[in-house]
Amino acid sequence: MRKRVILTLIKGSFEQGFPAILRIREGSTLHETETLGRLPPALNILRVFNSWQAAYDQWQSTYRIRPNPGQVTNFSCREIASLGSQLADALNNWLNSDSREWQKIRDQFQRSLSETDEIQFIIQTEDIQLRQLPWHLWDLFSEHYTKAEIALSAPKYQPPPLPNPTNKVKILAILGDSTGINVEQDRAILQKELPGAEIRFLTQPELKPLNDSLWEQQWDILFFAGHSSSQADGSTGQIYINQDDSLSLRDLRNALRKAISRGLQLAIFNSCDGLGLAQELADLNIPQIIVMRKPVPDFVAQEFLRHFLKVFASGKSLYLAVREARERLQGLENQFPCASWLPVICQNPTKEPLTWQGLHARSIRQCWLPLLQQAIVFLLPILILSGTEPNSKEAKEQVDLIYQEVLGRDAKPAVIAGHVNDLTKGRTLSEIRSQTANSEEAKNKINSIYQEVLGRDAEPYEQKSQMDLLAEEATLSSIRAGITRTSSLLQNGNVISLECLGHLPGSKILDGRAGNVPVALTALIDGQSTGTKWKVHVINDGVIALENQGKIPGSTWLNGLTYAKAVNLAPNTKHPHTGTKWKIHIISDGVIALENQGHVPGSTWLDGETGEGKVKLVSYPNPGFTGTRWRVALLKE
Repeated sequence: MRKRVILTLIKGSFEQGFPAILRIREGSTLHETETLGRLPPALNILRVFNSWQAAYDQWQSTYRIRPNPGQVTNFSCREIASLGSQLADALNNWLNSDSREWQKIRDQFQRSLSETDEIQFIIQTEDIQLRQLPWHLWDLFSEHYTKAEIALSAPKYQPPPLPNPTNKVKILAILGDSTGINVEQDRAILQKELPGAEIRFLTQPELKPLNDSLWEQQWDILFFAGHSSSQADGSTGQIYINQDDSLSLRDLRNALRKAISRGLQLAIFNSCDGLGLAQELADLNIPQIIVMRKPVPDFVAQEFLRHFLKVFASGKSLYLAVREARERLQGLENQFPCASWLPVICQNPTKEPLTWQGLHARSIRQCWLPLLQQAIVFLLPILILSGTEPNSKEAKEQVDLIYQEVLGRDAKPAVIAGHVNDLTKGRTLSEIRSQTANSEEAKNKINSIYQEVLGRDAEPYEQKSQMDLLAEEATLSSIRAGITRTSSLLQNGNVISLECLGHLPGSKILDGRAGNVPVALTALIDGQSTGTKWKVHVINDGVIALENQGKIPGSTWLNGLTYAKAVNLAPNTKHPHTGTKWKIHIISDGVIALENQGHVPGSTWLDGETGEGKVKLVSYPNPGFTGTRWRVALLKE
């Protein structure tokens, strides 16, 4: 059974103790048991913790934190582990105290909970020193309640807005300053472990595009990998979004508030010293956050992310997924002491533990929401006949919002009135949006964007794809931003990987086996093999050649054999190898299709068969050829 436990520690001190309130709720019921008590004084806890913290912070490793040039590193792994053991002993002596007032809390805890329960244990306090302690070391959790995980919460919170339905799980992934670390590995892990998600990567972005992305699109998960740090008092933190710029989350406060209002459910900061970042986000009432409580070695951050996503996507709750991934880090502690102490959840207590299926359920709700809308509008005439006038203000606002997002202008009053009348007759907002997105005006708007960004009209395939996005939930602003970013990925000299977005599971990454003729798909994540790296050579506007960066000598240019529907590697781009030239079609943010420009008539569109690991050419990218869409990722040479 799932249970939620909140331990509220009221303002106090280690010298005098902390007044405490224990509340336990079973499942989704509103009934709670409440017990008052007091956590006794513990003068030695801070001393032992400070000794461990000083040793850990000074230990030399490749952290995801900006290094301090004057930092002294005189501690070994063994010394840090020894100090960690002392801290664990001190913490258990404190929490297992026979103090009468604390015993009431612990007895109620053990009476109300079973060792088989899944327990969401939330420690609610504003004291930064209490928040920094490794509470998971309490043997009550490490030995008995093995399906419990601990989270932190601020004393003040409000319920976040209800999330809106989406078509698929959407993730905004920020890959910040990577000086001395490898955040591209985080990209690869996200793509591998969450293949069904729609992930937009911002690599070392400037503030404006980051701010715009939060404002203009709806996200379920916000992810950050790079360098970060927090103030000593835990009140704030900062992330380094590129090599030159750092910012506090206060700099994104309005944008983050907007993202949360649209349904942002989880923020993951796979970076150092994140308690200050969590504090700032908690003030905005985000449902759940995962941070690292201290500086985290690069490899530890990657391993945690890999294990967490695998377990979370398999169906376990966020709490159990974090616990399993955190405990697996213990296997690294001979090299990275106390690695399993680092990940911690920060929780809004009004929300239930998140699940991957719960996020997907929101996209399922998208299917029956129009039916609900139809039922509502069916009742409008009945309400009118019964003498109750329906409030059409919200309907007018929704119609006007559709016109703003899809056409970039207000709807005329007569048009709004007509659509509201349509709603009373059984039409849905989704149908109205689809009709608007497929209008001639929307087509012209898309053409204008392509002209503005690329200096040409949209091709029919591009136009249709963008209109489909507008019919769902994209805006003209998000489409413009996506085309701009995708175009920047395909600049001359860039090294990229291409991931096939075919709907069948299997190999995904385009791999040129330099030295051999075939080109195929590999299960290797992008950048892990030199054969998955392709250098962009711009031939002319919208046409490129792709040179494989494999280290084995041989043919290296991606070549389409239009007459044979095949793909291989050519030795150069000269005649007769005209199949080495590929026309770019920008389908959505970071997603393209490639049309071969070979001089011999035949099939021309690059298609990946993910189930078979094969690459071929097809005649046209109709809906049956999902493998004609390729996600571009920028790599280092």
